[in-house]
Amino acid sequence: MDTQINKKKLGIFSFLSLKKSKLPNIENMSKFNDLKFMFANMPFSLPIRIYFILLAISFIILGFTFKKLPPLTPLFYSLPWGEEQLVRSSQLFIIPFSEIMVFITNIIISILFTNKDKFLTLLILWTNCFYALLALITLTKIIFLII
Repeated sequence: MDTQINKKKLGIFSFLSLKKSKLPNIENMSKFNDLKFMFANMPFSLPIRIYFILLAISFIILGFTFKKLPPLTPLFYSLPWGEEQLVRSSQLFIIPFSEIMVFITNIIISILFTNKDKFLTLLILWTNCFYALLALITLTKIIFLII
């Protein structure tokens, strides 16, 4: 009877007839539940939503203005003035992709601290938003300086 329940849960994969012990039990995965908790609760989901909005705005601005950009654009302002600051326009995508890498890293760190310290988790998530905002401002300044 237990295998019939598993076959009904598997749907299109019912022909595999896997034993219950071989199926991954997602409900018991505490890290997955912590991630689900963060996306479901409002204090935790608000900075995540704001982050995704800022990230989308970054990609939209870069997407709409990409064809108007010259082949070389200044990106590395800390280097001496001249050709050393210039990169190909396609390398401006470094900024939004670095936002994604920082977000993934911070989500992993915040999952580790969700059960221990809710304030630290919120602080990490709001730091993502702050970083995304700074990256958006930087990208916008670079683009509108050139156009």
